[in-house]
Amino acid sequence: MNLIKLEYFIAVAKDKSFTKAAQKCHVAQPAISQQIKSLEQDLGFELIDRSTKQFRLTEAGQALYKDGIKLLNEFTYTVDKCRDISHNFSGTLRIGVTGWDETSYLIELVEKLNKKYPNISVIFKRVKVSAITADLLNREYDCTLTIPYEFIDHNEIGYLNFAQCKAYALVHKSNPLSGKEILTGEEISSQNCIVLNFIGMEKSKEHLLAFFNEIGIMPAKITNVEDKDIMNIYVGMNQGIALVPECCEINSLEVVKIPIEGQLQYIDMSVVYNRFNENPCLKYFLEVADNVWDNNISN
Repeated sequence: MNLIKLEYFIAVAKDKSFTKAAQKCHVAQPAISQQIKSLEQDLGFELIDRSTKQFRLTEAGQALYKDGIKLLNEFTYTVDKCRDISHNFSGTLRIGVTGWDETSYLIELVEKLNKKYPNISVIFKRVKVSAITADLLNREYDCTLTIPYEFIDHNEIGYLNFAQCKAYALVHKSNPLSGKEILTGEEISSQNCIVLNFIGMEKSKEHLLAFFNEIGIMPAKITNVEDKDIMNIYVGMNQGIALVPECCEINSLEVVKIPIEGQLQYIDMSVVYNRFNENPCLKYFLEVADNVWDNNISN
């Protein structure tokens, strides 16, 4: 299918007028009409309902208009990307680092980015979880890796999932549960559960409580803490157990990490970014993250 013909069709469908489309495309109206008829011949079906004087697309035409816009955008993106690669594209990507166990993921993503775009420089900046939204809106950095639940309905902050982590419990070795190969919801319910409750990340706590309910956990007590270090202190003092993603690093020899019965998915890890950030380095980083997600899902 000729892309020029598709461009003409989309222009006509958008303006619902051959005349307006011809003016915008800088061609004569008979020429644009002829190109669309030629496109219909190529495809083997009609795109425009010519049985009425009022401009109307056929059902097939409506479908092609909707998907054709995506196709042209993807083609333009691919051409731009190939041009950048051929010209040894260079730029700078600024990534905020929260310190919440994203290190291994971050290294993997940046290595894949540098392999494809070796001239892109990456700058890391320590950031606070509670300030992510404001920082991204103020362009303090281009993106960060974190849990996405606060941003699902946000108009300006976007997110792209690249991994899902299964649930594990951090348990002190002196706790009777530490010898278990797997923990049940009932066993976890008997413990004080240490729950991370980042300021400004209330929806993430709601997600965790929904997870508790999903696997039948009704904790006798919940202790809310503001950051990972405090969580580790409580667990290290055997003052409770903490539910964490499998990527969580253990900072004490006295603490073990035990899987939870059912191996249900616990948490999404995402690249979070400003939707209106036009830095091309961010665009390519998101592409890398999306490829990692596709590989994880297929495996």
